[in-house]
Amino acid sequence: MRVVFADADADYWRDSIVKGNWGPLPASPSFDHLKDCDNCQTSLWQFFDIRGRVNYTTEPCFHVAYHSADVPNRCLDKGLGLYSVATMDKTGHEVVIAFCPWCGIGLPTGAS
Repeated sequence: MRVVFADADADYWRDSIVKGNWGPLPASPSFDHLKDCDNCQTSLWQFFDIRGRVNYTTEPCFHVAYHSADVPNRCLDKGLGLYSVATMDKTGHEVVIAFCPWCGIGLPTGAS
């Protein structure tokens, strides 16, 4: 994503996605996939949201970088190099996760 969309105009792409205006986009397998994949469209919007303020290239995947950043949809915490989901029991305990819930990439689960 960072190679293709690093300098892309976020407003142009959001407008194209919202309006379904795919005509001016260059033909390629990745753009054809983007047209048909709601998950990738959402990920692209999220990428545009954090690309200038979060160094997602040092994270296991873009998804955990986004969802552990200071964003409205934050649902993961990152501490000591581990990713966790807060439990709803208000005890402050969290559950460390071993895989990204969105793409399945392995995540660190213990001290290195």
